[in-house]
Amino acid sequence: MEVFNCNIMKNNQLLLVLIFLAVLSCSKTYKIPKEVFALNPYNKGERLIFESNKNKNDSIYIYEINHFTSVNDPLGIIADKEEHYSLTTKRSENASFSDPFFSIISTEEKGIMVKMELHTEDAWFYGKNNYSLNELNKLPLKTIRVKDKEYTDVWVFNATDREYENRDNFIEKLYWSKSNGIIRYDKKNNEVWELIARK
Repeated sequence: MEVFNCNIMKNNQLLLVLIFLAVLSCSKTYKIPKEVFALNPYNKGERLIFESNKNKNDSIYIYEINHFTSVNDPLGIIADKEEHYSLTTKRSENASFSDPFFSIISTEEKGIMVKMELHTEDAWFYGKNNYSLNELNKLPLKTIRVKDKEYTDVWVFNATDREYENRDNFIEKLYWSKSNGIIRYDKKNNEVWELIARK
Protein backbone atom coordinates (compact mmCIF):
# COMPACT_ATOMS: atom_id res chain seq x y z
CA MET A 1 0.00 0.00 0.00
CA GLU A 2 2.82 2.41 0.90
CA VAL A 3 4.69 1.60 -2.33
CA PHE A 4 1.50 2.30 -4.29
CA ASN A 5 1.03 5.70 -2.56
CA CYS A 6 4.67 6.65 -3.24
CA ASN A 7 4.24 5.86 -6.90
CA ILE A 8 1.08 8.00 -7.06
CA MET A 9 2.91 10.87 -5.36
CA LYS A 10 5.87 10.62 -7.74
CA ASN A 11 3.54 10.54 -10.73
CA ASN A 12 1.66 13.59 -9.43
CA GLN A 13 4.91 15.50 -8.90
CA LEU A 14 6.07 14.60 -12.40
CA LEU A 15 2.73 15.72 -13.79
CA LEU A 16 2.99 19.07 -11.98
CA VAL A 17 6.51 19.63 -13.32
CA LEU A 18 5.34 18.84 -16.86
CA ILE A 19 2.37 21.22 -16.51
CA PHE A 20 4.68 23.96 -15.19
CA LEU A 21 7.09 23.48 -18.12
CA ALA A 22 4.19 23.53 -20.58
CA VAL A 23 2.93 26.83 -19.12
CA LEU A 24 6.43 28.33 -19.34
CA SER A 25 6.78 27.24 -22.95
CA CYS A 26 3.56 29.14 -23.82
CA SER A 27 5.17 32.48 -22.90
CA LYS A 28 6.92 34.41 -25.62
CA THR A 29 9.84 36.84 -25.60
CA TYR A 30 9.43 39.84 -27.89
CA LYS A 31 12.93 40.63 -29.13
CA ILE A 32 14.32 43.82 -30.64
CA PRO A 33 15.63 43.04 -34.16
CA LYS A 34 19.39 43.52 -34.47
CA GLU A 35 19.08 46.15 -37.19
CA VAL A 36 17.00 48.41 -34.91
CA PHE A 37 19.93 48.78 -32.48
CA ALA A 38 21.67 50.76 -35.25
CA LEU A 39 19.39 53.69 -34.36
CA ASN A 40 21.66 54.26 -31.36
CA PRO A 41 25.04 55.63 -32.52
CA TYR A 42 26.29 56.40 -29.00
CA ASN A 43 28.70 54.80 -26.55
CA LYS A 44 28.72 55.07 -22.80
CA GLY A 45 30.91 57.96 -21.62
CA GLU A 46 30.57 60.09 -24.76
CA ARG A 47 30.15 63.83 -24.43
CA LEU A 48 27.98 65.72 -26.93
CA ILE A 49 28.82 69.41 -27.27
CA PHE A 50 26.36 71.87 -28.79
CA GLU A 51 26.83 75.50 -29.80
CA SER A 52 24.08 78.06 -30.40
CA ASN A 53 23.74 80.86 -32.92
CA LYS A 54 23.91 83.18 -29.90
CA ASN A 55 27.47 82.05 -29.02
CA LYS A 56 26.51 79.80 -26.10
CA ASN A 57 27.68 76.23 -25.42
CA ASP A 58 26.00 73.29 -23.70
CA SER A 59 26.74 69.59 -23.43
CA ILE A 60 25.35 66.28 -22.25
CA TYR A 61 27.08 63.04 -21.24
CA ILE A 62 25.98 59.55 -22.23
CA TYR A 63 25.80 58.17 -18.72
CA GLU A 64 24.35 54.69 -18.90
CA ILE A 65 23.18 52.10 -21.41
CA ASN A 66 20.71 49.52 -20.12
CA HIS A 67 19.61 46.34 -21.89
CA PHE A 68 17.24 43.92 -20.18
CA THR A 69 14.14 41.75 -20.50
CA SER A 70 11.07 42.21 -18.31
CA VAL A 71 7.76 40.42 -17.83
CA ASN A 72 4.91 42.43 -19.34
CA ASP A 73 2.35 41.11 -16.83
CA PRO A 74 3.99 40.13 -13.52
CA LEU A 75 0.68 38.81 -12.14
CA GLY A 76 -0.22 36.72 -15.19
CA ILE A 77 0.05 32.94 -15.15
CA ILE A 78 1.50 32.94 -18.67
CA ALA A 79 3.54 36.15 -18.90
CA ASP A 80 5.30 37.25 -22.04
CA LYS A 81 8.66 39.02 -21.90
CA GLU A 82 9.59 42.32 -23.53
CA GLU A 83 13.10 43.43 -24.43
CA HIS A 84 14.17 46.95 -23.37
CA TYR A 85 17.14 49.04 -24.47
CA SER A 86 17.70 52.55 -23.12
CA LEU A 87 20.25 55.34 -22.75
CA THR A 88 20.37 57.98 -20.05
CA THR A 89 22.35 61.21 -19.98
CA LYS A 90 23.68 63.62 -17.40
CA ARG A 91 23.81 67.36 -17.85
CA SER A 92 27.32 67.43 -16.41
CA GLU A 93 29.79 64.72 -15.40
CA ASN A 94 29.14 65.37 -11.70
CA ALA A 95 25.36 65.76 -11.88
CA SER A 96 23.42 63.80 -9.26
CA PHE A 97 20.57 62.79 -11.53
CA SER A 98 20.33 61.28 -15.01
CA ASP A 99 17.73 61.97 -17.70
CA PRO A 100 16.08 59.62 -20.21
CA PHE A 101 17.50 60.12 -23.69
CA PHE A 102 16.77 57.24 -26.07
CA SER A 103 14.89 53.97 -25.72
CA ILE A 104 13.64 50.98 -27.70
CA ILE A 105 11.11 48.46 -26.42
CA SER A 106 9.66 45.42 -28.15
CA THR A 107 6.00 44.90 -27.20
CA GLU A 108 3.27 42.44 -28.09
CA GLU A 109 0.55 45.04 -28.68
CA LYS A 110 2.45 47.84 -30.45
CA GLY A 111 5.51 46.10 -31.83
CA ILE A 112 8.82 48.00 -31.69
CA MET A 113 8.49 51.37 -29.95
CA VAL A 114 11.19 54.06 -30.10
CA LYS A 115 11.53 57.26 -28.08
CA MET A 116 13.96 60.16 -28.48
CA GLU A 117 14.29 62.80 -25.76
CA LEU A 118 16.58 65.67 -24.88
CA HIS A 119 17.10 67.41 -21.55
CA THR A 120 20.04 69.79 -21.23
CA GLU A 121 20.86 72.50 -18.73
CA ASP A 122 18.73 75.03 -20.62
CA ALA A 123 16.65 73.00 -23.08
CA TRP A 124 13.85 70.41 -22.91
CA PHE A 125 12.05 68.61 -25.71
CA TYR A 126 8.34 68.13 -25.07
CA GLY A 127 7.67 65.73 -27.95
CA LYS A 128 5.54 62.71 -28.65
CA ASN A 129 6.06 59.94 -26.11
CA ASN A 130 6.70 57.00 -28.41
CA TYR A 131 6.91 56.20 -32.11
CA SER A 132 6.29 52.77 -33.55
CA LEU A 133 8.96 51.55 -35.95
CA ASN A 134 6.33 51.73 -38.72
CA GLU A 135 5.63 55.39 -37.90
CA LEU A 136 9.32 56.24 -37.97
CA ASN A 137 9.86 54.49 -41.29
CA LYS A 138 7.03 56.55 -42.81
CA LEU A 139 8.56 59.87 -41.74
CA PRO A 140 10.38 61.70 -44.53
CA LEU A 141 14.16 61.87 -44.27
CA LYS A 142 15.58 65.37 -44.69
CA THR A 143 19.00 66.60 -45.69
CA ILE A 144 20.40 69.03 -43.11
CA ARG A 145 23.75 70.83 -43.02
CA VAL A 146 25.23 71.32 -39.55
CA LYS A 147 28.46 73.30 -39.42
CA ASP A 148 30.54 71.81 -42.27
CA LYS A 149 28.82 68.44 -42.43
CA GLU A 150 25.79 67.38 -44.46
CA TYR A 151 23.42 64.74 -43.05
CA THR A 152 21.05 63.02 -45.50
CA ASP A 153 19.14 60.79 -43.06
CA VAL A 154 17.49 63.23 -40.65
CA TRP A 155 14.13 62.91 -38.94
CA VAL A 156 12.65 66.21 -37.73
CA PHE A 157 10.47 65.93 -34.62
CA ASN A 158 8.22 68.81 -33.61
CA ALA A 159 7.21 69.61 -30.04
CA THR A 160 3.72 68.29 -29.37
CA ASP A 161 3.05 69.40 -25.80
CA ARG A 162 2.29 73.12 -26.19
CA GLU A 163 1.43 73.45 -22.49
CA TYR A 164 5.05 74.34 -21.77
CA GLU A 165 5.82 76.57 -24.77
CA ASN A 166 6.15 79.67 -22.58
CA ARG A 167 9.14 78.19 -20.80
CA ASP A 168 12.58 79.51 -21.79
CA ASN A 169 13.92 75.96 -22.22
CA PHE A 170 11.23 74.92 -24.73
CA ILE A 171 12.59 73.06 -27.80
CA GLU A 172 10.46 73.57 -30.92
CA LYS A 173 12.23 71.01 -33.14
CA LEU A 174 14.61 68.11 -32.63
CA TYR A 175 16.78 66.84 -35.50
CA TRP A 176 17.82 63.17 -35.25
CA SER A 177 20.13 61.61 -37.83
CA LYS A 178 19.54 57.85 -38.15
CA SER A 179 23.30 57.29 -38.27
CA ASN A 180 24.53 60.07 -35.95
CA GLY A 181 21.78 60.78 -33.40
CA ILE A 182 20.91 64.34 -32.36
CA ILE A 183 22.61 66.88 -34.59
CA ARG A 184 20.54 70.00 -33.88
CA TYR A 185 17.66 71.41 -31.88
CA ASP A 186 15.75 74.65 -32.29
CA LYS A 187 14.47 76.55 -29.29
CA LYS A 188 11.90 79.31 -29.51
CA ASN A 189 12.90 82.85 -30.54
CA ASN A 190 15.01 81.49 -33.44
CA GLU A 191 17.67 80.05 -31.12
CA VAL A 192 19.41 77.22 -33.00
CA TRP A 193 21.77 74.75 -31.33
CA GLU A 194 24.05 72.55 -33.43
CA LEU A 195 26.29 69.61 -32.60
CA ILE A 196 29.91 70.70 -32.84
CA ALA A 197 31.70 67.71 -31.28
CA ARG A 198 31.39 64.19 -29.88
CA LYS A 199 34.19 63.21 -27.52
